Amino acid sequence: MHNFSWAKAIGFGVLLWAILFVVAAIMAGLGVAVTAWSVFVLAIIAGGLAFSFTVGARPANSAQAFGYGFVWMAAGLVLDLIITQQLRSAIFGFWSYWLGYVLVLVAPWLEHELENTGTSGQARRHASGGQPV
Repeated sequence: MHNFSWAKAIGFGVLLWAILFVVAAIMAGLGVAVTAWSVFVLAIIAGGLAFSFTVGARPANSAQAFGYGFVWMAAGLVLDLIITQQLRSAIFGFWSYWLGYVLVLVAPWLEHELENTGTSGQARRHASGGQPV
């Protein structure tokens, strides 16, 4: 059984936020307007990254999976309050912004549940040549 790792939780949370910050900066550099739909794209990317990061975090149960999601969400919100709000104060007003954090919260649990039903775990075992992951 794996114990909850605060280092992984905080590290992946900061990494998730940093990746999204860079993607948002690239979008801004390309002249993409900050709208609910452009933030929606970032929300989908956030959910996908959180889902993927769960493989590295390896939660032992659903409660740990939600714990990782909660820490990742909290880390992102704190960094958004400290940094992003200084650059784009209206960010908290987009519905899609909050959707992104809901996806970050739920994605680890979803990945864990899919792994336990064999859906993603079987795919990973197949990709690794049949070796347990």
